[in-house]
Amino acid sequence: MKFDFRKSSKLLRKSQFDRVKSHSKKIFGKLTAINISKTGHGEIRLGIIVSKRFGKACKRNRFKRLLREAFRLNRHALPQGVDIIIRPKVQNYQVKEQEIAKELVQLLNKEKNLIVN
Repeated sequence: MKFDFRKSSKLLRKSQFDRVKSHSKKIFGKLTAINISKTGHGEIRLGIIVSKRFGKACKRNRFKRLLREAFRLNRHALPQGVDIIIRPKVQNYQVKEQEIAKELVQLLNKEKNLIVN
């Protein structure tokens, strides 16, 4: 089981984000809002969007760091062959990595069979 987070596991370009946003299913949790879209390849890729309304740079970076770590450690439990974009839903600065990981796995596995093309 690999626990790395390579560049190929990330959404990097604006065109990639736009494609996922336009052809995706939206899932809302307590902490996050997720756009998920099926892809042609077998790997899951992650994109993170945190606006300035969330807070100062240190708060935004902490949230992104926790989210990347939760994704990295739980990638094996997530559906493969999809691109996901995750945004924070609320300004919860005291959120823990375990809470994010639990919500991520629950939401994506619940919607595993309902993913649209």
